Amino acid sequence: MSVVPFINSLDITFLTQELAKSKYEPGLGVRKVDLGNTTLGNVPVSLILIQLDPGKELKPHLHETEGGEIWLPMTKGIVQFGKAQKELSGQYKTNEKQEIIADWENPIELTPFKALEAPIGIPHYLLALSLPLIVACFLPVSHPTTDIKLTTHPK
Repeated sequence: MSVVPFINSLDITFLTQELAKSKYEPGLGVRKVDLGNTTLGNVPVSLILIQLDPGKELKPHLHETEGGEIWLPMTKGIVQFGKAQKELSGQYKTNEKQEIIADWENPIELTPFKALEAPIGIPHYLLALSLPLIVACFLPVSHPTTDIKLTTHPK
């Protein structure tokens, strides 16, 4: 039996049940479940599961410390990566809302069970399409709390 058919038929019922029990943030259209914490190379990391409602997005942002993130999408959606603009001094260029100005690459369709990385310092943005987007995220503990800088929105 090859691995690919197994992965494509993986039952995510347990994960969706855990998401259904989690706190819902209606303004963001997001549910989040903390699946556990550990330390890797002296960096505290978390495994979290997020679900975005159809048509909802994870606000565009970047992180500056403790490394990147690894995502494992369970369903289809869209991701975009960008490049933060900087002044000659090395400071980020910002707009009137104090969002970091980002130049965005083309959207990429997320493939279920195909992992990808959001590197440190790279703006990123997730969007659910017509179905909920469910993604397992392995990331430093500081990313969803203290190390998050909002960026401009892709056009």
